[in-house]
Amino acid sequence: MALSGIAYRHCLAVSLALAVVSAALAEPTVEFVKVDAPLPSTNFTLTEDGETLLLAHEDKDQITAIDVKSGRLIKTFHCPAPRQLISRRNLVYALNRRDASISIVSQNKWSVLRTVPLEIGNPYYFSAPGGGSFRGRFVVTAGGRSSKKIVLVDLGDRTTRVVSSPIYFGAAIVNATGTKIAMQGDYGHSPGSANVRSMFAFGSDGKATKPKFSAPLTALDEALQQTRDNGYWFGRSRVIAEGGKPVPDLKATLVVPDMEEKLFYSLSQQRGTLTAHVYDRTFTPAGQRELTRLPIFARGKNDGYADRRPGASFVHPLAVTLDHGLYLFVYNPFAKAVYKAKTIPFDPKARLSVGQPDSLSPAMRRATVNQADLAATKPGQGQPMTKEQIVANYADAVVVISSGERRFTGTVVGPRGYILTRLATIGDAGATVQYAMRVNGRRVTFKAKADFVHASAKDNLILLKIEVPGTLPTVRFGPDDVVIKSGDPVVSIGFPTAGEPGASDVIVEAKVLDPKAKIKLSPLVKTDVSLSDGAAGGPMFNDQGQMIGLVLPRADDDWSVATPVADLRAFLEAAVKASEAATP
Repeated sequence: MALSGIAYRHCLAVSLALAVVSAALAEPTVEFVKVDAPLPSTNFTLTEDGETLLLAHEDKDQITAIDVKSGRLIKTFHCPAPRQLISRRNLVYALNRRDASISIVSQNKWSVLRTVPLEIGNPYYFSAPGGGSFRGRFVVTAGGRSSKKIVLVDLGDRTTRVVSSPIYFGAAIVNATGTKIAMQGDYGHSPGSANVRSMFAFGSDGKATKPKFSAPLTALDEALQQTRDNGYWFGRSRVIAEGGKPVPDLKATLVVPDMEEKLFYSLSQQRGTLTAHVYDRTFTPAGQRELTRLPIFARGKNDGYADRRPGASFVHPLAVTLDHGLYLFVYNPFAKAVYKAKTIPFDPKARLSVGQPDSLSPAMRRATVNQADLAATKPGQGQPMTKEQIVANYADAVVVISSGERRFTGTVVGPRGYILTRLATIGDAGATVQYAMRVNGRRVTFKAKADFVHASAKDNLILLKIEVPGTLPTVRFGPDDVVIKSGDPVVSIGFPTAGEPGASDVIVEAKVLDPKAKIKLSPLVKTDVSLSDGAAGGPMFNDQGQMIGLVLPRADDDWSVATPVADLRAFLEAAVKASEAATP
């Protein structure tokens, strides 16, 4: 039956509208473009928050900092022959091969603070634990082709200790928690020579103990890396379980870990696809997009990551999800350049199906929270308090949290078992909370497994929930505009040695150095006393008994910082909104 003119135009309009909607809903194409850099690059990394790209120009004695989101050049500055870069907290560390030294770079001023000589010959690769496990210690691989050694460098006490020598291998890489090192075969001699030869337990005394496993694996063309405390190592095209467990063959050209989401991406040049995968036993796909031809794979049969020239094997691809963008970075040794791709993040619902943020165990259960659960967020009326009164009122609102072999501090913000702490301190082992309650007039210590409620990698915060046989005492936040002045006294409660709650907690008195300090543009409260990493996640009070901040892991030997209460309250409000959105 023939359509009338009006009906035809109506159908045409609907068809065009549907076409527009389909195009809008189609997955975007991912394309890599060369990063605009002032000099040829020999290596790169991202800062721990993922917001700054750092390029090493070893031949030119320079480092360049570039804003990830805008691509804006921040600064190019002098550093003596930086071969490799590692970012931890608010500092960047550069391994300088020619001078056999490590330079320490400030991320606030983007300049070298000091350079520490290593007193070893030809250092060419270094690695360090991440997050809350970082203590200023590095595992350095040094030496020549036939005689290499593993060296433990501690910048805190400026000591250098040989862990193993002589040995014939390519590199030693420490895991994210600093408890194991993977020793890989030499590069550049035959296919598969970069296999993991052995995995050693790595003690706090710097000694490598009995091998955990010795597993020849599928050929790898670059050094491994471990970006998260979840047991997975990344090679060029394979993901390897720390315990030697078999993992799916992704048949990928590259695998790229995301520094923020609990996802990684497999890039297939042959299929022209980029696939997001969840960290689970089968690496469940969370979405797929079309991938255009990569310029770094345009040189014959070998791609850029199969280049056998010295140094090419030690540059890791990385990805980061920031706000509304997913950014991927890879290195092309032929062009001595870094290539960047930007696309929209994968479906938030797909990411939510992971159940936890990047570093947490898939076995960790989820919990929800509502505003009524968070008694601490209601601003409390301040009144003058001594240190002893603060401790008497709030010591039982401070708990010990265990994750694997690590112990740190948590702060009770909800009487039904809601606890605020630092995300970076919790690993793939999940978390166990040790807390104290009054039972029939007696103080009794309990332990409980923690559930995950909400987390923010950007703010380094996580909200946990435990089941308690009653209610817990909570801290009381000060108002967002609480007045903090330089010289004001503050009190912190924490567990640097992780004893029982209320028994071996350490109460630290300090003075505010800067109430509006900033590290990488994040507002912080800075005090004149250095707190140990075990105290991270503990509360900081003013002399009115109001909580004014949550302690960060140790930032410096002479001072410490805390996230201000306004940011803590905003995080908890976001947790409530996320729970409401997830509840049918």
